[in-house]
Amino acid sequence: MTPENAVHKATQIFDDPTISDKDKVDDLLWIDAQIYQNLGSASLGSDKDKAKRASACIYRFIKAIDTEKGQRFLNALGYTR
Repeated sequence: MTPENAVHKATQIFDDPTISDKDKVDDLLWIDAQIYQNLGSASLGSDKDKAKRASACIYRFIKAIDTEKGQRFLNALGYTR
């Protein structure tokens, strides 16, 4: 899954009112894992940057659902806002 597709899919999940908050967080973290699963040692720096930005977007969705958990993910990624 490309970072662009991941953000699109994450947006769909976040906006879906039929999915519980717990399932949304689980699905968002699964998408995040898929982004990094597709990176390899031969990936370009720009690919890694795109993955990091997509993760930050996903973590902000998580923060909107669970503030503390989302902020911990963002802090681990190096984002403090």
